[in-house]
Amino acid sequence: PAKVAAAAPEIMAAITAEAERVRDIRAAIAARRLLDLNLALFSLAAPTLARYARDKSARGLVDYDDLIASTRGLLQDPGAAWVLYKLDGGIDHLLLDEVQDTSGMQWEIAGALTAEFFAGESAREEAWGESGRPRTVFAVGDYKQSIYAFQGAEPEGFHLWRDRFARQVVDGAQAWRDPGLNVSFRSVPPVLRLGDA
Repeated sequence: PAKVAAAAPEIMAAITAEAERVRDIRAAIAARRLLDLNLALFSLAAPTLARYARDKSARGLVDYDDLIASTRGLLQDPGAAWVLYKLDGGIDHLLLDEVQDTSGMQWEIAGALTAEFFAGESAREEAWGESGRPRTVFAVGDYKQSIYAFQGAEPEGFHLWRDRFARQVVDGAQAWRDPGLNVSFRSVPPVLRLGDA
C-alpha cells in the first residue's frame, strides 16, 4: 500500500518477495491438485478404454475414430503406393462438406487422396487427351461455426489446407478459385418469415 511504502520503503522489497513466494506456492499446490485429478481420471479411464478396445476387437467392430485412423494409415503406409496409384486413376473430384469440423487426420486423408491431382501426368490425361479431365477439390465450411472440438475438429486446418491446395493447384498451372459465399440461405427473408409464422 502507498502508506506503507511511504512510511517504511525499506520493507517493500521483503513484502514483494514474500508475496511472490506465496503466489508460487499456491501455483505449485494448484498444479499438484490438477496432477492428482488427472491421475485419478486416468485410473478410471484407462481400464474403461482398454475394455472398450477388447470388446470391439472380440466382436470385430470398429468405431468412427478407428475408420479414420485405419484409412490414414492405409494411405501413409510405405506400401500404399499401389493403393494411391489406383485411387489416382479413379478419383476426379473430392467434395468436402463442413470442413470447419474436420480433424487433422481427416485432412491428412484428403491430402493423400489428392496428392497427385495437380502434379504430373495421370491416368486422366491418358484417357481424356492432352488437356486431361479437370480434377477438383471442392470444400465448403464456415470457420466460425466449428462445434466438434470434442471429436478432434481443427478449424485452423480449414485455412492451412485451403492454402496448401491453392499452392498445389497454382503450381500445377491450373486455375484456383476461392469463392466466398456471402449469403446464408438459412436466413433469407422467406425462410425467416416461415420460421416466424
